[in-house]
Amino acid sequence: QRTEDGRGSSSTTSYTYAGGKFDREQRRSLGFASMRAVLPRLVATESASPYVDTIFSQDLPSAGKPLSVKRYDGANQLLSRTDYTYTDGPTVPRTSLLTAQNDYQYDSVGGVRHTHSTYAYDSYGNRSRVLAGGAFNTGDDDLQTDAAAGLVDVPEPVAVRAGVRLARTGP
Repeated sequence: QRTEDGRGSSSTTSYTYAGGKFDREQRRSLGFASMRAVLPRLVATESASPYVDTIFSQDLPSAGKPLSVKRYDGANQLLSRTDYTYTDGPTVPRTSLLTAQNDYQYDSVGGVRHTHSTYAYDSYGNRSRVLAGGAFNTGDDDLQTDAAAGLVDVPEPVAVRAGVRLARTGP
């Protein structure tokens, strides 16, 4: 894919796919098993282009959703990795809900910063809770991992009238 910046410069991103799969019984494509995106060089002195490798699910409910995304620099050094976990509902209508996400950031001397998030859903598949824990390998958790302090993104029930908060209606 070639992109023009409007000032005379352009950049190209190329994509390579592997492992295409089709479910004949369901008459449905399950997508590709993997994809590599080779990105434009950011600096003229880079000898090779950075790239992103993505592994996709090929399970019927989660087909096409990423399982793992790894980002590399032009020297083939791993910069970051994100792993995704889904809970699949096998009956029709099929559901696939993200239940966990692990993020890893790597530095040039072998250090790693790991953060973890888990997700809960109501009976309709709406995300109802996010638990986020940070910096597991550095000792400086920026978000608590326990249920009481680590809840993030939970709607707070309030009563509102004419733009004024009157009272909290939930716990």
